[in-house]
Amino acid sequence: LEEGKILNSMGLIALEQKEPANAQAYFEQALNIARETSNRGLETKSLNNLGTSAGFIQGDYAAARTYYEGIFNRSRTW
Repeated sequence: LEEGKILNSMGLIALEQKEPANAQAYFEQALNIARETSNRGLETKSLNNLGTSAGFIQGDYAAARTYYEGIFNRSRTW
């Protein structure tokens, strides 16, 4: 679980360093950990970070929407 939090932080640092591909890899690793451990908070943060990276950094609004819809849909089942 702590590893997932650290990976999310490393992803944010990668975004600040203009390395969106590295950031995405970190966020995806954090998301995998969140899902393996059934940690909703970490999953939400990871999906949000992926959405932010996709939309605001990479300009891929379709991908961003998919990530944000994932958060929304999961929140309705929790």
